[in-house]
Amino acid sequence: MARPSVVARLTLVLVLVLLTIAPVAAQTAEGDSVRSRARPEFAPLGLELDQLVGTVGLLDRKTVKAKSSPLSSFVVFPKLELAANYESNLFRDDTRQVDRIAVISPGLAVRSDWENHSLEFAVSADIGRHDRHPSEDYDDVRATANGRFDVADNLQLNGLAEVGQAHLKRGTLLDNGRTTAAVIFRQSVIGFGGQYTVDRLLVRPQFKVTGEDYLSSAGQSNDDLDRVVAEVNTRVAYEWLPGTALFVEPSYNNRKYGLSRDFSGLLQDSHGYQLLAGVTWDVSGVTFLEFGTGYLRQEFDEPTFSTIQGPALSGRLVWNPLDSITVQLGLMRNVQERRGQNLAGVLVTSAKSRIDYELFYNVILSLMFDYANEDDKSTPRDDDRFNTGFEARYLVDQNWYAGLVASYEKLNSNEDGNSFSNVLVSLRLGAQL
Repeated sequence: MARPSVVARLTLVLVLVLLTIAPVAAQTAEGDSVRSRARPEFAPLGLELDQLVGTVGLLDRKTVKAKSSPLSSFVVFPKLELAANYESNLFRDDTRQVDRIAVISPGLAVRSDWENHSLEFAVSADIGRHDRHPSEDYDDVRATANGRFDVADNLQLNGLAEVGQAHLKRGTLLDNGRTTAAVIFRQSVIGFGGQYTVDRLLVRPQFKVTGEDYLSSAGQSNDDLDRVVAEVNTRVAYEWLPGTALFVEPSYNNRKYGLSRDFSGLLQDSHGYQLLAGVTWDVSGVTFLEFGTGYLRQEFDEPTFSTIQGPALSGRLVWNPLDSITVQLGLMRNVQERRGQNLAGVLVTSAKSRIDYELFYNVILSLMFDYANEDDKSTPRDDDRFNTGFEARYLVDQNWYAGLVASYEKLNSNEDGNSFSNVLVSLRLGAQL
């Protein structure tokens, strides 16, 4: 049950990896990673918005030709992806129900191409239809708007707004797989922040509010999950050596539920804070490292719930040992809630790893391994979650791509009846302009 040992093991893994890294030839770390680097031959060209509007007669030819409309500085990127999925344990439980799912994912993004500032609007959807369990069908949709305003060379402001509808994935903390139908919720997000730099000092505040409204499923009310989460954090960093910066990052969250008491009469709201201190390192141009540690605390309104507190952890590594290989690691520790345990709180310590290999210029292979320990503070339950996966991505040309994803997920629980395993295989075909 000693959770500091989990933190110690994850920290040791990261340190050992760092000790094996030697400086390599000058490149960028994140921008030149295998998946992120520019591939102009396979990037969609997009459609100029003024020409698109002119095609349907809403702009005259003279205006379009002269590029005198404000719409001429926006580019439209339509996209459509089709997927055929197979799951060996759809509900993530001991019934082991197999199913095949067809998913269609249309999307449309409109982006500015200004030299300064940026603005983007996007709409997308994931529409899933199940072969054997139509009660699990979903229609996930979302619309987003985000932008950046460059006030000065050293001052930027940013904002985000999003609305949409989504469904809970089976086997997660809020969906134990035993509900009679897919749990659908509507979500709205609004956020804003900025970044200010002067000499070697950086200040980056961020604020976000997320609202979630859970709909009834098959006659079962999910109103006990409705909530609004407000989060604020500020990073202050000082570059004490070229490419090396020390930072502190305090953050605060407030989780307020639509029902102050759940269906069993227990208070649900909570609030908490976290304080991180750490370092970012980007000296070699090939390796980017960010590592922070500190303290976290989450307090609950319900007097019978224990306060969750302990070491905080955050880390990220991007390493390009060769032009054709990228290694990524991530560490995180936070407090979440589990449905069915009175939402008292779960301390989640997670580690993610990924290796990308450029087999050919247009063929990318990836291996992933994720681990999370989920320590339920309201009961003796303690879970270990593993997810191992493989992905192959084939870029055909600027308009077409294909992919294969295969993963194995396993949950080991110390309580009978909660462990499960699932195999997912997904074939994907995408078209873009």
